[in-house]
Amino acid sequence: MKILHINTSITAGGAAIAARRIIQAEQRYGLEASLLTRDDLPNRTADRFHFYGERLQVWVNLCFRRRNLWAVDPASCGTDITTLPAFQEADVIHLHWINQGMLSLTDIRRIRQSGKPLVWTMHDMWPFTSVCHHADECMAWSDGTRCDGCPLSPRLARKTYTRKENTYDASSEMPPIHFVGCSEWLTGLARKAPLIAKHDICTIPNPIDTRYYTPGSKADARAELGLPADRPLVLFIAYKATDPQKGIQYLMEATEDMDLDLVVVGHGADTLCSDKATGKRQGNLIAIGPVDDDDRIRTLYRACDVLAMPTLRDNLPNTIVEAMACGLPCVGFTIGGLPEMIDHFKNGYLCAYKDTTDLRRGLRYVLESPHLDHICHTARLKAVQTYSESAVASKYASLYTKALAGQPF
Repeated sequence: MKILHINTSITAGGAAIAARRIIQAEQRYGLEASLLTRDDLPNRTADRFHFYGERLQVWVNLCFRRRNLWAVDPASCGTDITTLPAFQEADVIHLHWINQGMLSLTDIRRIRQSGKPLVWTMHDMWPFTSVCHHADECMAWSDGTRCDGCPLSPRLARKTYTRKENTYDASSEMPPIHFVGCSEWLTGLARKAPLIAKHDICTIPNPIDTRYYTPGSKADARAELGLPADRPLVLFIAYKATDPQKGIQYLMEATEDMDLDLVVVGHGADTLCSDKATGKRQGNLIAIGPVDDDDRIRTLYRACDVLAMPTLRDNLPNTIVEAMACGLPCVGFTIGGLPEMIDHFKNGYLCAYKDTTDLRRGLRYVLESPHLDHICHTARLKAVQTYSESAVASKYASLYTKALAGQPF
């Protein structure tokens, strides 16, 4: 069975990481899985034209404002991949994050018209909203108004919603789309969406190589990274550490008077040390900066005592799965898919949303627990049982088989 996975990028973003891991898991399971990205397209000049042309369209519809320029995608520009040999040789087409000029809605309709089974792993809400990746408090995508009340760009939202209705048409002779949520939270939202209500929707989590992400010597890891040997270390990781949606401001407030060091990984971590960035001095912050090396990330998990994940919106963060596989307890807000990952008082602590007092309480619960070794073991066990490559690959193999047979999962 040949599976062709489609994702805009091979490296950038959580969806790219998840897609690569799914492919690796499937290959080890015995499936013939491969990845097609924007870098593999035959005409890169046309691809750049699609990218910039679509951004121009968004910018105009946002009344020439840069705010929210990357928050919406109309999928109006893209490449017809159905003519490529990789597509024609595949038995199943598996979409991931395909925005920013990779595939247009017309291209997705062409894929359906080819008759090949189509699986689509949803890494955010975009597949079932009109243009946004995260709807936040807006429910226009679910209330039957067809996103007429979009707070970002009503005109663009209405137009894109109509185009999605045409692409997703379940009354046609085209085969159904098999949508996959990485978390029960996202799947639950998807099932409320009129756009995809008549298609197959299920949940399969993202996998992780639990043979690579394993616990290790804390002392050795700290020595290797030059971190304090005798201080509690709280780890925070985000692609952009200063992104307000990742919640660093809540973590810094929660740990301000705690006797520990806060290890911050990500772009902009160093700016958090300045008064200009935070409004106050944060003396216990250790800025690591961006880390792209998997070995170094694994060493960071092994070196620290707890992972803080105060994200304000997220699906199934790869960071939490990696940390748990390394035996690192996690503390985060009760939001998105986090309650499915963090078992309260068992492998970590779930805090009330945006509650810095409860965030501080959660960190102390883990750091001061007399049963910390058991909490770490439970975190590792959850990762192995739920997110291991074999567990996830077997579910996808079953889905592909049923999709080829025209059956729901």
